[in-house]
Amino acid sequence: MKAATPYNRFLRRAATDKRLLPSHISLYTAMYYFYPLDSSDRFFKVSRRALMRYSHIRSVATYHKCVRELVASGSTDFNIKAK
Repeated sequence: MKAATPYNRFLRRAATDKRLLPSHISLYTAMYYFYPLDSSDRFFKVSRRALMRYSHIRSVATYHKCVRELVASGSTDFNIKAK
């Protein structure tokens, strides 16, 4: 039996939730990629540019829409901070 990591739980939910599209899954995957594994803190810093590049999202509007919908679905907490 596989360990129930947050990523595995998200993928199981994404398989049944019709609101989560490939763009949401790729953005969540990029967030998970940049999450520091040795961190005990829930929050970490990553740039929008890096997340967009790794998730292959080209539009800033699509990026913000996906972030907003991931937060609304309870998949992630996300705080946007200006430089």
